[in-house]
Formats: sequence, structure tokens, C-alpha cells
Amino acid sequence: MGEQTFSQIQKERRTIILLLFDSIAFHVQTYSMKTIFITALLLFSSFSFGQETTVAIENMEANVLFRGYANKIMINSHPEQGSSYQLTGSNVSITRKGNHFIVKPSQGKMAYLTVTERKEDGSTTVIGKKEFRVKNLPNPTLYWGWTSSGKAVHNQKPVLTCDYVDYFQMDVDFTILSWEAEYDGKTYTGEGTDISSLNELTQTFTELTEFTIVANVEGPDGISRKLAGSWFVRPTE
Repeated sequence: MGEQTFSQIQKERRTIILLLFDSIAFHVQTYSMKTIFITALLLFSSFSFGQETTVAIENMEANVLFRGYANKIMINSHPEQGSSYQLTGSNVSITRKGNHFIVKPSQGKMAYLTVTERKEDGSTTVIGKKEFRVKNLPNPTLYWGWTSSGKAVHNQKPVLTCDYVDYFQMDVDFTILSWEAEYDGKTYTGEGTDISSLNELTQTFTELTEFTIVANVEGPDGISRKLAGSWFVRPTE
């Protein structure tokens, strides 16, 4: 085999890095988001090659863009002096915000992002491409006061909210439209987050009692969801 040119070596090294990032994202379902992000950063820092430009498109939600959500995208490298990076894509809208980009996908199942380097002389070079799956936001978890579904409650604040549990770190505003609960043949209903009308009932419990609330919830993606939450209500002392 003949000697490789410097350009060929650069191309091979960029390919190795992009393949590594895709491999990390492929196994996202077996690790937490934070673990994946830290692992990716460590691997990329150990694969830098002298003065070569290396770029990866980083996303905290691990290779997924959610509809109706401000997905944060970062480019893990700084352009050379006199050059700049541009982020473009298909099936997305892109807005720059400080040191990252806000990317919002449309209704398709896939989206594509491309990083282009624009040099001082006006020439451009594509230095990174990535494919993303497009999904609806996952369902959040209902909270009674500060306690998530599945846990015991006692004298909790009579407020029903919903959020993502700690291991799924996304800041999304969901709205409780209405709720409903049944107990001992009677139905209790309400609108919004106020569930204080349940106080009189729960204060009659003389033993640990499982209690379920079903809520109609709407996310920023415009999708209405029916979510159920169950808690173990401790008797009033």
C-alpha cells in the first residue's frame, strides 16, 4: 500500500470519532443520560489528533429529538481563527442560543443535522453529520405534593403536578387540565392542580390505604395524555 496523504488521515480520524459517538448513543437505553454524556466527553478528549479539527454533535437526550421541546445541541469544538461553524438540518428548525443551539423537529420520524465550517475566504467544508430519531415527549410522573406516584404520603400539600423523575433530566412544563379519583363507590373530580377536596376523605383513613388519581395532562407538544398515579396514604394521627 502507498503512503496516505495528510487529508486521507484526517478523514479517517474524523470517521473514527463519529462512529464512536454513534456507538455510544446506540447503547443509551442501558445507561443514564448523565453517564452517556460524561463517557462521550472522555472518549472524545482521548481521541484528539494534534492540530486536526474534530467535531461531534452532542445532545443530552442521546440521539433523540423530541417534538414540542427545545432540544439543546452543542458542537464540541471551536473553529480555527477566522472560521466559524454553522449548524443546518432537515426536518428541523434551528436557533442559536449562547454556546448551544435550540433544535425543534417537525412531524417526521427522522431528522438530520450537519456542521459546516466556513473559512475566512468564504469556502465551506462539511465536517460533521448526524442522524436523529424524532419522538414525542415521554410521559411524566404524577406528584402528590412533593411525592411521586408509587410512594407513601402523609399530610402532603394538596397539589397535583407532574414532572420527570430525577434520572430523566429534562425541563418540560406540563399542565394538569383535570383529575378524577374513585373510592368506595364514589367519584371525586376537579380541575387544575388543586386536590384539597380530597382532604376530608383521606382524613377518614384508619390504615395505610392505596389511592389512585387519574389526570388529564397536556404537554408543550400539544398532546393530551391520561396519566394515573397511585399513592399509599398513611392514616391521620
